[in-house]
Amino acid sequence: MSFIRVKSVKSYRYAYLVENRWKRRGARGTRQKVVQYLGRVVHLEKVRDAEFLSFVENTDLQDYLGSDKKTIVKDLVRFELFRLGFEEQSGKMIKDSFVFDMKRGKFVNSQDEMTRIVIELNEGFFCRYTLHRLLTFKSMAQEDERERGIRLARYFLEAGLVVPREVFVGYFEKV
Repeated sequence: MSFIRVKSVKSYRYAYLVENRWKRRGARGTRQKVVQYLGRVVHLEKVRDAEFLSFVENTDLQDYLGSDKKTIVKDLVRFELFRLGFEEQSGKMIKDSFVFDMKRGKFVNSQDEMTRIVIELNEGFFCRYTLHRLLTFKSMAQEDERERGIRLARYFLEAGLVVPREVFVGYFEKV
């Protein structure tokens, strides 16, 4: 099972996707193996309070839950970035030098090239990896409904996205 580990180097923090590996011969115990570099960790303070359904400008929850999974996840991302002070411009969420391209699902620099940024968000880390994992979430053959719900909730939590209960239930019914 992989998880995100943050490592501090001088005054910067960096996030890595790591796995625990069991070592048998010689040095017993677990060792962490870096699977992927995710990017520099950035902590931004919340500057706005808002209600999710009023943010997406939809007063009818059932109507909103008729949206596809991708739309719901992207709305949750837009909502959290909005609460951090990002402004939406031409399909991108922008705050200072941080630009998140909503269509491509990644942070980009001023030349519109991908850049590795990890936003420390709520209790998780929002980055391209955690977003992709949510967008491609599928049921596994060996898991029951309860296990699938727990795994989906963990993915939202690890991405730092706070999901209103009724939106989570509606989203869960789609997977």
